[in-house]
Amino acid sequence: MANRVEYAVSVTPVKSTTFGVDYAASDVTDLTGQAHDYIHPEVAKTLGGSGTISSIAATVVGYGNATDGSPDYLTTSSQAVELAISAQQDMIFIKNPGLKSDNSEFTGTIAVTIKDTSGGAYQAAFATLGKDMAIVLPTPSNNVTFKFTASGSDEVKIEYMMIT
Repeated sequence: MANRVEYAVSVTPVKSTTFGVDYAASDVTDLTGQAHDYIHPEVAKTLGGSGTISSIAATVVGYGNATDGSPDYLTTSSQAVELAISAQQDMIFIKNPGLKSDNSEFTGTIAVTIKDTSGGAYQAAFATLGKDMAIVLPTPSNNVTFKFTASGSDEVKIEYMMIT
């Protein structure tokens, strides 16, 4: 499918405030209670990075055949589902698509935890994904298992893609 994977991440810390201007003149509209967003002044910029992983074997897990383009979702059962990585991966993509198993909307969160497949215990969640949130992990460790736990009692879908 692919000979390389290109990825990018961008983060903009935003601060919100509400203020207004009370004009003394009667022919000017007062601007009271106006909301304004701006880049947080302590950071003062958008943070980002990107990379390319080359010379990959082009094997994709988590999606149909090379021309399909449809995800093969993992579906939670009793709120959780696991994904074991038994061979070295070049990239793993994980997303909360906001779907229940019946394709209705899921507005809860999915906690992502990890353990060593050779017998380690699950650690605390390293990410919690709201609807439409995703994470990308370039070259994740071999022999680990990810566990996805949905909030609430619904069976939900997890979109994923692993590339080797």
